[in-house]
Amino acid sequence: SPFHRAVTYAIDGGGRAWRGYVWLAGAAFQNVELRKENEELKAAQAHGLEVGLENKRLRGLLGYARANAGHDMRLARVIAGGMSTQADMVTIDRGTLDGVAKGMAVVTVDGLLGRVHRVFKAQSEVLLITDKNSAVAGTVQSSRARGIVKGRGLAKGATCNLEYIPRTEVVNEVDVVVTTGMGDFF
Repeated sequence: SPFHRAVTYAIDGGGRAWRGYVWLAGAAFQNVELRKENEELKAAQAHGLEVGLENKRLRGLLGYARANAGHDMRLARVIAGGMSTQADMVTIDRGTLDGVAKGMAVVTVDGLLGRVHRVFKAQSEVLLITDKNSAVAGTVQSSRARGIVKGRGLAKGATCNLEYIPRTEVVNEVDVVVTTGMGDFF
C-alpha cells in the first residue's frame, strides 16, 4: 500500500505538473496574442482620434472659407517648423507656383499666424507673429484700445506682448486682440 500510494502520488504529481506546464504555455501564448491585439486596438483608437481631430479642423477651415468667400485665399499645410535659431518661422507647402508672394498674410481659423517672409517655387517660409522682430497693429476687441502686438520670440515662450496702449485704457488678460487692418500686410 505505501508503495502504491507513492507511485500514484508521483504519477498524479507528474500529471498535474505536465497539465500545469501545458496550461501555462497556452496562457503565455494567449497572453502574447492578447498583447498584440491590445496594441492593434490602441493604434486603431489613436488613428480614429486623429481622423476626428482632422475632421474638426477641416470643418473649421470650411466655415472660415465660407465666411471669407470674398477674399483670395489658398489653403496650405505646415511642412516644417522651428528650423531656425534666429527667427520663429514655419515652412508651408505653397509657393510662387500657387500664387504666393512675399508679404502675404498667413492666417488660421484661430487668427493671424504671420506673414510670408521668403517664397520658393513650391514652398514658402512664414515669419510667425511670435517672432521677436514681428510687430502688428492691434485693437483690443472689447474696448477698441489700439496698440502694437510684438512677438517675444522662442526664448520667451513664443508669445506676444501688446504694447503702446494708453495708460488710461483697461486691458484684461482674457481680452481678444484683433488686427486693425492698418498697415501694408494685414
